[in-house]
Amino acid sequence: MLSIAALLLTACSSNEDLTENQEPMSQDYIMLRPMTTGTTRGIVTTPVNFREFKVNATAGPGVPSTYETFQVYVKSIDGTVWNTYADAAGTTADRRLWPEAGTLNFDAFAPSDLVDAYTVKDYPANQEDVMVAYETGSKAANLVTGVPLYFRHVMSQISVLATNMDTENYEVKVLGVKLVNLNGKGTLTHPAASTGSSFSWDNYTPWSSLNTLNSYMNKAGGAPTATSITTSRVSQAITLNGTAIDITFGNGPMLVLPQTLTAADLTNVNTTGAYLAVLVQIKTKQTIYEADHTTIRFQANEVIYPRPKTAASMAYLADPAASAAAVGSFGFAAVPINTALKPGNKYTYTINFFAPSGGGCGWVDPMPSNPDVQHLSSASDPDVDLNPGVRNPTDPTQAYNPTSNQAYNATNPTYYDGTTNVAPTDNLLPGAEIVNSDRPIYFTVEVDNWANNNQNLNM
Repeated sequence: MLSIAALLLTACSSNEDLTENQEPMSQDYIMLRPMTTGTTRGIVTTPVNFREFKVNATAGPGVPSTYETFQVYVKSIDGTVWNTYADAAGTTADRRLWPEAGTLNFDAFAPSDLVDAYTVKDYPANQEDVMVAYETGSKAANLVTGVPLYFRHVMSQISVLATNMDTENYEVKVLGVKLVNLNGKGTLTHPAASTGSSFSWDNYTPWSSLNTLNSYMNKAGGAPTATSITTSRVSQAITLNGTAIDITFGNGPMLVLPQTLTAADLTNVNTTGAYLAVLVQIKTKQTIYEADHTTIRFQANEVIYPRPKTAASMAYLADPAASAAAVGSFGFAAVPINTALKPGNKYTYTINFFAPSGGGCGWVDPMPSNPDVQHLSSASDPDVDLNPGVRNPTDPTQAYNPTSNQAYNATNPTYYDGTTNVAPTDNLLPGAEIVNSDRPIYFTVEVDNWANNNQNLNM
């Protein structure tokens, strides 16, 4: 009898035996006794909701030529009893026997509909934790103990936290975060050697032929539908404080293909480099002075990003909803990243606005739109200012051009202050620092296997 005895996921340090009422050992059909500690998808899952994977069994040395190898679905309704089925619907039991001699090779993977030419799903809440396992077994060695299948995560996981380290002078509200310019397609190579306790990533590279740059958005309100992108989410904005908090808005971490990122040149509106951008609205709490302590940099209660669009939005209005409308919603503040993303690792970026010793709040995003818009073929996101660094005039020639990603028109740098056109002194080109700072950004990296890989990003 073939017994696949242990499903071990490397995310944690202890294992939970999920088997209870298996069939008696005197029978000849497949018995499954999986053990698991949990997996991670776009929304982190647990042993309670890990329910299926797929197994290919192929003949190894000594297997009789008459033995029929197989591919089966492994499913569980409640996480305690696992069965094999011939079809994805799980309606037809397909229990297999061990060959009397020889060794079988077991290639297991999840999700069960995984294809080798893989594309990462657009929305973090729908993204999948791709896992693979490989082991060999025989009737003589594994009839009673079963074949342990150690699943390995082959994606990289990215979480984003944020903190405002100068709450005395600035208020920072966050409505979303996006990850820009990562390869979204690749070809999966299944392991051909044991993924058990002696497994090493030095001997296995899961992904090849990476291509197709894509961007991923986590915004308040969850994964958008064809119509929800047109609905404002301003009321769900988070006000940052001195404690780092998760800004994925309940959509879970982003699961991406492992790859080495090249930092974006944020001054290039057509950059292919990688960066994080936080959808923010930033205002002062009191008058901010230059280093001479005399020259005023910002007035008290002034919205400084996105740049105000009218006289009414120069000062923060008492009504947050009205203020957001006057300012032109929120704008993306960008941070370039160049991390080498490894399979099975979790990377937690902590974005620090106004870090001590001259920290700022990032750079003007060169491509300041919500990527969900292009995925949905929608017109725009009402919460996103497409000209965040510009005190935008009523002149429509300065409107954002989605074709060229041009966010600023230097030939007509005027804005309307309610009474007259004046030449602004603080328009910002893409890639410009939103607030001049001595040390706008640095980050440190700590690597752990599907644990925290913390990176502090000072804005």
